[in-house]
Amino acid sequence: MPKSVKPIRQIWLQFLPKQITLLGISLILISLFLLQTINFKVNPPIITFPPTILTHKTAPLPITLSAITPIITTEPELQLSWVSLPPMPEDATQADIGAEIYRLVCSTCHGDKGQGLTDEWRQTLDPANQNCWQSKCHASNYPVDGFALPHYVPPVVGPAFTTKFKTAADVNLFIRTAMPYQVPGTLLPSEYWQLTAYLLTINGYQLEKTILDESTGQQLLLHPS
Repeated sequence: MPKSVKPIRQIWLQFLPKQITLLGISLILISLFLLQTINFKVNPPIITFPPTILTHKTAPLPITLSAITPIITTEPELQLSWVSLPPMPEDATQADIGAEIYRLVCSTCHGDKGQGLTDEWRQTLDPANQNCWQSKCHASNYPVDGFALPHYVPPVVGPAFTTKFKTAADVNLFIRTAMPYQVPGTLLPSEYWQLTAYLLTINGYQLEKTILDESTGQQLLLHPS
């Protein structure tokens, strides 16, 4: 064997234990890394965070409709009115505002003075509208956006009206349940109380400074014993 080979073999044999040692350490480190990775996937660590205090700036969690109880409110500010009232004085009473609502919403059928749909009242209307029950008007073949009108529309003044109710709250309950005839219950709660005040006023009741609502309406007796 050539002399030049022996020194190379000796050098390789001299460093072989170190190479084996380094290789063993590398294998041990790789094994530990693999074991740690497998353990992380099987049993991931539980990370905890300090509790968070929610403020009004924090977005709320989504809530389904089935998880809440419907709340019926009578706050007029939460609704929109379809009645376009003219500008009213700052000191306008409930009855004053109710008079305008009556004129715009109720008077065509119930008369300008609450007398009902009389022949005399119909004759004051536009000639084209005097026969309310003509074809394609309020007859049985009324248009899609219309309605059939009864031939008798009662007055809202006089004993025939007032004797039906015991309290102002009863009047309010009736009109907000049944009126307007074609779209009952569509006025604002405040507008129904304003109409109630007006109807009581034209029937001779003196409300003075009383503000009608659920409480005062129950207390106001129409026929004190």
